[in-house]
Amino acid sequence: MDNGNNVFDVLTSHATGERLDRILSGDGAYLEARKEIEDVSVQMKEQGFSEEEMQMIDGLVCAYISQGICCMRIAYRQGFKDCACLLDEIGLIK
Repeated sequence: MDNGNNVFDVLTSHATGERLDRILSGDGAYLEARKEIEDVSVQMKEQGFSEEEMQMIDGLVCAYISQGICCMRIAYRQGFKDCACLLDEIGLIK
């Protein structure tokens, strides 16, 4: 993947960053999932995990988040490509 040096990567970064955060903040399912994360975090702290165990768990969660971000960007990019193909197919762009 490009390091953000082309127009599409700049647009994708913007559209999947602050703009998406604003959209998600009004989505009920997203807010519900966020609440679940907070609840599980409290439960984990109550279990008395050691600092080392918490760091390992945090590392795993961060890896999953990074993977999710990758998937989101790829899906967003593919959606653009699919849209461009559709517009080309129906003759709106050449």
